[in-house]
Amino acid sequence: MENKVTRAVAIVQPPNSVVNTHHVLYRFRNKPVHNLDDQQASELLTKYHFYCTDQYHFPWANPSGESILHDFQLQHNGAVVSDLNTGLMWQRGGSGIDMDYNRAKRYLRRLNHGNFFGFGRLLNFTDWRLPTLEEALSLMSSDLSESGYIDPIFDKSQDYIFTADEDISNGRVWIVSYRGGFCYPKSPRYFVKVRAVRNI
Repeated sequence: MENKVTRAVAIVQPPNSVVNTHHVLYRFRNKPVHNLDDQQASELLTKYHFYCTDQYHFPWANPSGESILHDFQLQHNGAVVSDLNTGLMWQRGGSGIDMDYNRAKRYLRRLNHGNFFGFGRLLNFTDWRLPTLEEALSLMSSDLSESGYIDPIFDKSQDYIFTADEDISNGRVWIVSYRGGFCYPKSPRYFVKVRAVRNI
């Protein structure tokens, strides 16, 4: 049995949102960008009006950003959260431990294919991946709760996560912090967690 949880929050429609009779569907980029620099990140946050605290004075900060409207459904015995407004299925939790970027990729391979005996796959889907920066920021809440800057339907243990977007020219990978309410690029050797996503 599936539990449906709907979050009614302030809605900001991105330029490429599609309105239908049921809900607003946000279409975010799902292919990674390998040279996403600071300026492009700033443009992305402005384009979608995503929240990013200015506490650390990042040039891409957007403290006036807001949450998007979600239509969350808790599915598969609580293992995943589907958002009908974005067409994305997320791990409710994610990796239990911090890992670097290379280990994060191995973690995803295990989710998709399992080990030698087939164990470790998540719900028999084979298309789990790291979210793009805009997909990860779509979960960012502009309101701080016990779970941080993310809806409490998610496990708060995954407070810092890798994205698929890189800034190769500077040897960095984009990370989103739901604990602090910001995003920033770091070395791929940095240790954070993974919250995998797939398209519904």
